[in-house]
Amino acid sequence: MAYIGNIPATQFASLDYQDLTGVTGSPSKRGFTLDNTVGSANDIEVFVNNVRQEPSVAYTVSGTTLTMTGDVETTDDFYVVFQGKSIGTASHPAGNALEATSGTFTGDVDINGNNLILDADADSKIEASTDDTINIISGGTTIATATSGGLETPKNCTATVTAPTSGSLVLSGIPDWANKITLVTSSLSPDTLNGMVRIRVTVGGSAVTTSVYKYTEARWQDSGSADIENNGSGINYIETVNFTSTANLHDYMLTFYRVSDYIYKFQGSQFNGHFSNYYIAYAGTITTSAAIDGFDIVPATGNFSGGGARAFWE
Repeated sequence: MAYIGNIPATQFASLDYQDLTGVTGSPSKRGFTLDNTVGSANDIEVFVNNVRQEPSVAYTVSGTTLTMTGDVETTDDFYVVFQGKSIGTASHPAGNALEATSGTFTGDVDINGNNLILDADADSKIEASTDDTINIISGGTTIATATSGGLETPKNCTATVTAPTSGSLVLSGIPDWANKITLVTSSLSPDTLNGMVRIRVTVGGSAVTTSVYKYTEARWQDSGSADIENNGSGINYIETVNFTSTANLHDYMLTFYRVSDYIYKFQGSQFNGHFSNYYIAYAGTITTSAAIDGFDIVPATGNFSGGGARAFWE
């Protein structure tokens, strides 16, 4: 037989009936347990001595609980007809699962300690399994924890690499949400006399080697010997000072602040563990095509003979 509209969930279904005659109720004469979950008072017909009661006035329902507003004696002929099971319900039963493509809520949404899943493979979520503690998880890694005391330091937000004996020192894994990135090197030592160190950021895993590094470098040996290097027009890297020696031990600390997508302001300093009577400072800006996701550090000539680097982000 043809019809117009959605396919009925139940076809040719008989009405369910529950006889409550003689049931005392809890609370007595007022509260009764139904055999089926009910979405609203309109989903059932309630009869007392064969007189139908008015929905939401003579009775209310919540799930499987029927509450009468007046007393029902155990001697009364008292029964319920579940008409909603045959003709469809006006609201979703509280005890049943709900699946929808979207929704609008006019009140609080209580997930009661469960997780709010944010992606298809369920490894990015907001977790509240411990009372008063909220974990933000991305890709299976907890990146931040909020408690009643405030936001804790994000977890797993560092990357450490030892300088290779050939090629670039590469730090990776910085997420695209990082707005503050600090690069620190420890005793980084090129193996040639002219081993100036070149620091480049990476985007999409590749070093940015275009002239986007605009900065000023200042060097002091004493209070009256300032030496300024102006790279404000842009060069292909941040090139740090090297003294003509293979004994250089470069300690850099540079912090990059994302002020907009994708403009980073940076500042920092350099200390040379072999030539410690110099102080060197840097300040500038970098504009990239996407978020910085790492660093690629290489000597101007030769390779590294030792040292390492670490990145922090938040």
